Amino acid sequence: MNNNIYEIIALLADGKSRSGQEIGDLLNITRSAVWKIMHKLSELGIPVERHQGKGYRFTRPVQMLNKELIWSTLPSEIQNHIPIFELVDTLESTNNYMLDQIKQGKASGSLVICEHQTAGRGRRGRTWHSPYAANIYLALYWHFDKDTSELSGLSQVISSAVLKALTQNDIPDLCLKWPNDIYHQQKKLAGVLVDLIAESHSSTDTVIGVGVNVSMHTNENAIDQPWTDVHSIIEKFPDRNQITASILESIYTDLLEFSQKGFEPFAKRWSEQDCLANKVVIASNGQQNIEGVAKGVGALGELLIETAEGIVPFLNGSVKLRDAEGC
Repeated sequence: MNNNIYEIIALLADGKSRSGQEIGDLLNITRSAVWKIMHKLSELGIPVERHQGKGYRFTRPVQMLNKELIWSTLPSEIQNHIPIFELVDTLESTNNYMLDQIKQGKASGSLVICEHQTAGRGRRGRTWHSPYAANIYLALYWHFDKDTSELSGLSQVISSAVLKALTQNDIPDLCLKWPNDIYHQQKKLAGVLVDLIAESHSSTDTVIGVGVNVSMHTNENAIDQPWTDVHSIIEKFPDRNQITASILESIYTDLLEFSQKGFEPFAKRWSEQDCLANKVVIASNGQQNIEGVAKGVGALGELLIETAEGIVPFLNGSVKLRDAEGC
């Protein structure tokens, strides 16, 4: 991205107003160039406000991610498992980027984080709304010496790791909605997307994508479900770098354990954070609908649904509450 954009973001990050003339003089560009950059920032999702006689200001603080700060916050034992760490400005999709990088020979553990996605992906073909410098969008590559059938529960492990990190940053009242979403008071805060590539028997490459809403606009009408962000929950602007580092430490720590022990050690933690427990749900995989009472997860991370015929395990698909209440 244009260096002038970074410089303007730095100038206005404190939320104070500055005139177009002042900005232009400081950056040695014209007022017309300033106006064009402000328009670009608005398109990217940064809320720029212009007042006659006062100038431009951001209606919320803007904190850019800092690679060196994030890296220095990570324990050395986690750093040792991240051979390549990229922080880039804009990508189509972090998952798509990492899938391509695997083909180029990237090492397992490699990580990419970006400020903005132009075509972020969610589960089941949904779009992940990705405004600039507002949230966390990351993807990492992890190789397993396991068959894909042995990786059931991976999505649940990652979402639980994200929830653990957010809780450690004093973000309260979070829960997990099967298979891999983090909710707060019936609104989605974060999600996980796992892409699997079966290389051969007992060898699987995975790309693990995570999106966390940190400081969104209140008028993000493009999102088709109830959502929230960290800023709304804690009622102050959070430190994106600190939260990012915490999430990375938690994910890599749990990935190492999952690689050795599978999902079983994580089942209890999931049950303690389960949004759906003992609620009536409808599970669908495109071929069948299963209605019953959610009874936690099994040893493979599958959702257990109590029906009139007994407990039915549900492994792939989507789940919603039968009633509108709840997450």
